[in-house]
Amino acid sequence: MAQRFRAYHAPLPHSAGAIVQLDPAESHHVARVLRRRRGDRIDVFDGAGREWACEIESGGPHGLAVRLVQEITHPVEATLEVVLFQACRPERLDWVVQKATELGLAEIRPLGAPERGSAEGRLARLTRIAIEAGKQCGRRTLPRVSAVVELPAPPAGVLALLLDERRDAPPIGDALGGNAPSAVWLAVGPEAGFPDEQVERAVEQGWCRAGLGPRTLRTETAGLVAAAIVLHRLGDLGRSG
Repeated sequence: MAQRFRAYHAPLPHSAGAIVQLDPAESHHVARVLRRRRGDRIDVFDGAGREWACEIESGGPHGLAVRLVQEITHPVEATLEVVLFQACRPERLDWVVQKATELGLAEIRPLGAPERGSAEGRLARLTRIAIEAGKQCGRRTLPRVSAVVELPAPPAGVLALLLDERRDAPPIGDALGGNAPSAVWLAVGPEAGFPDEQVERAVEQGWCRAGLGPRTLRTETAGLVAAAIVLHRLGDLGRSG
């Protein structure tokens, strides 16, 4: 398979022949990192589901223009919406967002108040990480990134699973059962796990406890493992079309 060169620009026009001016950061990436030149082809996506095969018209690292040639429409997004509520250290959250984007998650919601720096700056950084991961993995729709302090009550039709390391937690496979939910929410607590009172409150709101087995996983690992299991059982990960 030929190597794909991809860039990000939002929003994208809807018609072939339109000219798009990439921002300086993307122009630098295309011209200096990918070493694409005038007349070369490059795919440009907008993070909202649209992607075009484009031809570089002009410019350099400070302002590169591309012409939209043909819209790319083959399916790449996950067939099931999975939302991850993740509590972990800020320095580990970058990795979680990167890998969750690659897996195809629809939304990543850092759980708990920011420990340092502004919330806006932190979310902007995580969004940029999602964009870079989206370039690499071929996604057209980027996961939403928005922080929450407490777990919300799941709406009707959503299967909400709170990962619990306690031995009496039902296996996640049993929790999935034969369900065909509209979406799956996954909640991962900090390194010490969710406090008992928070688990009880979440269960009262409609969350279901679910375990991942006898081995102890890091908090940043647990959510991604659970997401992979869910997307395989109920979605399109590793399954035939």
